[in-house]
Amino acid sequence: MNTAHTNGEWHAHDGQIYQTETGRTLALIPYFDSSFEEGKANQNLIAAAPDLLKSLVEVLEELNQARRAQNKLTLSEAERNAQAAIQKAINP
Repeated sequence: MNTAHTNGEWHAHDGQIYQTETGRTLALIPYFDSSFEEGKANQNLIAAAPDLLKSLVEVLEELNQARRAQNKLTLSEAERNAQAAIQKAINP
C-alpha cells in the first residue's frame, strides 16, 4: 500500500511518537503525563496507526474477494465504514 505517511513501525515513549528505524520524532503529545492512563492509551493508539491502517486494508480486500466469489453486489455497513476510515486516513 502506497501512502504519504511515514512508513515503517512507529513506537511511543513518554508522549513522543517516533519511527523505529530512524528514531525520527513524528508527533509529540503536549503536556504528556505518564501517570495519566488516557494519555498513555492515546500515544499507543497513535503509534499503532500505520499497523491498524494496513490491517484494515487487508481485511477489506479479503472481504471484497469473498463478496465477489459469492456474487454479492452490495457492501455491508462494516465494509462501508472500513472504506470511509481508510479514506479518512489517506485522503483527509
